[in-house]
Order: sequence, then C-alpha cells, then structure tokens
Amino acid sequence: MYGITTRSNRRIQAWGDIDQPGVVVAVAKGTYHEPLMRERLKAASLLVLDTPQAREQEVTSGRADVFMTDYPFSRRMLDQTDWARLVSPPSTYHLTPYAWAMKPGDDAWFRRVEAFVTAIRADGRLLAAAKRHGLGPIAVP
Repeated sequence: MYGITTRSNRRIQAWGDIDQPGVVVAVAKGTYHEPLMRERLKAASLLVLDTPQAREQEVTSGRADVFMTDYPFSRRMLDQTDWARLVSPPSTYHLTPYAWAMKPGDDAWFRRVEAFVTAIRADGRLLAAAKRHGLGPIAVP
C-alpha cells in the first residue's frame, strides 16, 4: 500500500501525515483499499470514488490530499505524470499477494508454470526482470 499526492501538497510530506484531521484520503470503490482504509483511518476523511481516474482527479484538483494504491500503479503514476509524488509507509502497511489465474483442474499447466517460476527464481531471471521494470522492491526472489 502506497500513497500518491501532488508534488505541491504541503500537508502530506510523510506517511504519518495521512491519518490526520482535515486530510482527505481517496480510494477507488470496490478495491481492497476501500475496506482497509475504512478500518485503519481514525482521523482523516475517506473519499470513495467510482473509478481510479476519479481519485487522481480529486488529488490533482486539491479536493483530496492523497490516494491509496499498490506499488505497481504507483510506479506507473510516477513514470507517466509530472505531478505525482510517492508517499511510502515506513514499514509494510498491508501486504498484497499477487498471483495469476489458471483453469481449475489443469494440473499439467499448473506444474509447468510452477517449474518455470521455480527455475527463474533460482537463476535470478525473475529478480532481474522485476528490477528492469521497476518492480524490484516487491519481487519475491
């Protein structure tokens, strides 16, 4: 879990600035961020929006101070915009496991994928690819 705010936002400088009175935290409706922020925010206001684009608009307009996202999307925001600034927690705030979908009962395919992932973890290709695409911090080598 990471926050994205604007480069010009003076209220949010560090993770500890998020859950404060007067701060508005935006999340996209239906994402795992919504129930997690409902549970964890004690002082800040939660703004639940219908789309990920709406949370970005709320932050850039100044109606929200920060929006919550995962690490891959935060990298995308930093790479594709000139206004975004990352707000990282000092330690793991919420661990989000990533996976891939497979057809149930296709045991041969499952074994093949597991063998491939095991091999690229062991020989370093997985970590190298993650680093090449800016995902090194969340790779499980």
